[in-house]
Amino acid sequence: MKKLLLFSILLASCGRPAVQPQSPLDRPESHYKQGLAELESGQVVLAERAFNRSRSLDDNYPGYSVGMALISLQNGEYHDARKRIDAALRKDRNFIDAHIGLGRIVSAEGVAVGRSTGAWLNEAENAYRRAEKLSDESQDVVWYWAQSYAMAGELGLAREKLQEILAVGRGKWVEKALSEVERLQKAERSAPGSRAGIEIGMKAEITRAEWAVLLVDELKLPELIRKRGDVVQTGQTSELPPDIESTWANAWIREVLAMGLMGLQVYPDGNFYPESILTRAQYAQSNQAILILLSGDKTLSHAYIGQESRFPDLRADNYAYNALALCLERGLLNIADRRTGAVNPNGSVSGAQALLAIRQLQNSFRIEY
Repeated sequence: MKKLLLFSILLASCGRPAVQPQSPLDRPESHYKQGLAELESGQVVLAERAFNRSRSLDDNYPGYSVGMALISLQNGEYHDARKRIDAALRKDRNFIDAHIGLGRIVSAEGVAVGRSTGAWLNEAENAYRRAEKLSDESQDVVWYWAQSYAMAGELGLAREKLQEILAVGRGKWVEKALSEVERLQKAERSAPGSRAGIEIGMKAEITRAEWAVLLVDELKLPELIRKRGDVVQTGQTSELPPDIESTWANAWIREVLAMGLMGLQVYPDGNFYPESILTRAQYAQSNQAILILLSGDKTLSHAYIGQESRFPDLRADNYAYNALALCLERGLLNIADRRTGAVNPNGSVSGAQALLAIRQLQNSFRIEY
């Protein structure tokens, strides 16, 4: 009986039995890295499967807890994400990805719940500093530190961090760092005037709701229309789409709908779809309507109709062709693929691009408020 009790204690102390590896490459670290790659590409189920395999090979491997924390982060489950990071650190205080993950979680949570920027940024910086002490050559630390600075609106500090990656000139983050520096520079040049503008300006792609906010808060389009005594389209406010009732951007969307702005109309099924990604076609249609309003030139609505298409991926008789051609010519939109000349009407628009277009409109028409 004593031997049986002793065996039970020993078995419990060993945790779950480890699965035997099927290959020299069947290691916890390998599956953890594969899980990170799957998560980055949006394959959450495959990522979770890889993380689970890492745990089955070694129950004490901290990568499992970090991987699951990142999945919780992606789902907005910040409390659970923090708990999983704590579990990883209990297994290994020197596991660098746990400290980086904590910095990412703290930053996303701080923005999401409206926590004081100074408070959450300080906590995130402390996490990144701990990671930096473990490896001062890790580009992951620098990249996510820069992302946290950008989320806090500290664009200059974010650029400085990214320059550290570019100075090395190699590594997995170099190409993304180049694009990010360009995006940050656009955001700085756009000089958003509202807090919402700053936050939206840092997004790689914006939603229909966020575009509505920028048009109201940054371009101040409703005020402009009232001053000019003009309309863009015939507004329709009698029946508001049911899906905007509980959205955070309800007030802004109502104002845009009252203007009847092309590109931001209600869909045929009666919904607005505020959280859907704004397409380049919708963005161009909105800007076309605004250009007509500001210039008074109604011929802009058909200036490019009847010509041969300029784009290999869009016919000239497409509903958005004229608006896209107009915006590209006026510098309100960039070509999507410089190699092929494709315009990608269904692609997304970054917050920086949208803000920069608003500044260009204000400067071109000398709009002052």
